[in-house]
Amino acid sequence: VIGDNVSKLLADRQWPLRELARRSETDAMVVSRLIRKSRLPGIDAISRIAEALGVSLDELLKKPV
Repeated sequence: VIGDNVSKLLADRQWPLRELARRSETDAMVVSRLIRKSRLPGIDAISRIAEALGVSLDELLKKPV
């Protein structure tokens, strides 16, 4: 769910993955693994990613309807 939401938000903003990594101060590999659903980062990284995307943690964790 989180990976899908991050991917959609990146597309909406037309940001490359590296831009999100830079804005969230998170390694690009961490963001990539999150989007590919191969590994879930810690809550601190997820929180920074949500903040960088301008959404709440709750919104990032919500299952799309």
